Amino acid sequence: MRSDSKPYELFLEVRADYLYARVTADEVDRHSAIDYVYKVAAVCNEKNLHKILIDRRVPMMLADSENYLLILEMTHVLGKKKVAYVNPFEQLDDKMSMNEMVSRNRNVPYRVFRTEEDAVRWLESDAADTNIHASDG
Repeated sequence: MRSDSKPYELFLEVRADYLYARVTADEVDRHSAIDYVYKVAAVCNEKNLHKILIDRRVPMMLADSENYLLILEMTHVLGKKKVAYVNPFEQLDDKMSMNEMVSRNRNVPYRVFRTEEDAVRWLESDAADTNIHASDG
C-alpha cells in the first residue's frame, strides 16, 4: 500500500505478526506526522495487529515542544501497541531517545533502533510485553 499524499511517502506492509511502515520525507510537520500515525493505526485496527515497525526515513525532527505534543498524540492513537522505530540518522538520537522515554513513561512499549534487524528481534521478543522498564536503572 502506498500513500500518494505529500509531503511524505508512506509504504505499509503486513509482515508475520506486525505492520511494517516506511515513512520517507525530506521534512515533516506535526500535522503530517499525526496523519501517518493515524493511517498506521487504521491498518493495525483493521488487521488486528499489535506490533508496528516504523522505518523512519526523515532526516529531521520537530522542535521539542511540537515533538512532545506529537508523542502524546501518538501514544493516544496507538495505545499499548508495541512500536519499534528504526532511526538511521545518528544526529536524531537524542530526540528519538526523548520520544522513547516519554512513551515508556506512559507505559507504551516503544523503542528506537539503528537497524531493522534489531527492531524486528525486539518486536518478536517477549521482553517488552512483560516489563517495558526493564532497561531502566
